[in-house]
Amino acid sequence: GQICIASLDIEMFLFFPRLLSRVGELAPKLELRAMTISRGDLTILDSGEADFAMIARESATGRYRRRLLYANNHVTLLNKRLSKSIGDTLTLDFFTNADHGLVTVEGTGVGFVDEALAELGLKRNIVARVPNFTLVADICASRDILFTIPEKLASRLANDRRLKVVATPIDTPPASTYLYWHPRNHTNPKNKWFRQLIFETCAVS
Repeated sequence: GQICIASLDIEMFLFFPRLLSRVGELAPKLELRAMTISRGDLTILDSGEADFAMIARESATGRYRRRLLYANNHVTLLNKRLSKSIGDTLTLDFFTNADHGLVTVEGTGVGFVDEALAELGLKRNIVARVPNFTLVADICASRDILFTIPEKLASRLANDRRLKVVATPIDTPPASTYLYWHPRNHTNPKNKWFRQLIFETCAVS
C-alpha cells in the first residue's frame, strides 16, 4: 500500500527522515510518498490525491479534520561573521537596518515579520526572496543577511558551524503546524494508525 503526505519543504526536512525510519520498522512494505502542497491547497484531500496534509496554515473552510502537531516560535539565523557585530543580543535597530531574506512560497507579498514591524511603524530591507527553506543556510553563510525562521528548523541549520541563531527583537506569532485529513477517512483503520504514528513522531522531535 501507499500513504501520501502533502506538505512544504520545512516539514519534509524536519520529519520525513524520522517518519520514514519508523515506517521501515513497523510496516516495511508500505510506500511513503511526499508531495508539495501548492499554496496551502487542501482540496487535494478531497480528490484523494493525498491522504494527509501537514502545514503551518489555517484552513478557512473548517471542512477537514485536523490536529495541532506543534507550535514553532521564530528566531533569527545569521552567519558567524555578522554575529560578531551584534554580540549576544540582536537589537531592533540592527534588525531594521540589516539586509533580510524572506521565505515565501508565493514569491510575493510581505511576511509576518513585516506585519509586526509595520505595527511599530517600522520596515526592513528584503534583498532576497526564496521559495523554500533549503536555500537558507547557504545564503546566510555566503552573505551578511538575516532570516527569521521557525526555531525547530533554525536549530537544525545551526549545526552548520558557519551559522548562529539569535532571539528575534520583535514579538511574532508562532507558526502552528497542523495535520489535516478528510472526514471520510477519520475512522479508516489504516488512516487512524498512520495518524497516530505521525503524532508520536512529531512529539519526540
